[in-house]
Amino acid sequence: MSTVAERTWERTDLDPPEVAHLHHFLGAWQLIADLSFADLLLWCRLSESQGFVCLGQLRPVTAQTLHPEDAFARVVRPEELPIIDRAFAEARSWRRDEPVLVDGLQVRMEAVPVPYEGRV
Repeated sequence: MSTVAERTWERTDLDPPEVAHLHHFLGAWQLIADLSFADLLLWCRLSESQGFVCLGQLRPVTAQTLHPEDAFARVVRPEELPIIDRAFAEARSWRRDEPVLVDGLQVRMEAVPVPYEGRV
């Protein structure tokens, strides 16, 4: 099974301090997922900037997951998740204007960049 570090080295241009920052960041994520009743997915830009790879996924214990499939190591093109592409490009949070319908529930999608020393 792949680890976050292995996937990061294989697919991105992040350096060791940036990878360590992501590991530290992911350590606090379960609490955030539980308190926000939300699935959290960590997307990282591929080194060739032609898409994103999922390097982390946490499901809330306090609510039903909306992503039952395993997204870890999944690669997507920018046009598949334009909100993430926009958050990366503009280095700021973005929320979809309209909620999406998932299993009959209206769900809001938000993309929040994770900065490290001035880089997203």
